[in-house]
Amino acid sequence: DELIVLFVLTVAVAVYFYYHRLDFNAMVAGEEVAQSLGVKTKMLTYATMILSSVLAAASISIVGIIGFV
Repeated sequence: DELIVLFVLTVAVAVYFYYHRLDFNAMVAGEEVAQSLGVKTKMLTYATMILSSVLAAASISIVGIIGFV
């Protein structure tokens, strides 16, 4: 059950990243350039940070704490 939830979450986040791949490419050129191309940079940045955090939290909650040697 837990792996199915993690799989669905991972696919959903991957689809989000794939859908916004051109926006991320525009952000590489700079925030002002991306804004001039019509990218909502603040929303994209916040949504990316939140989705990345949720995916990392879900992965760690299922797999366990990562041990560093």
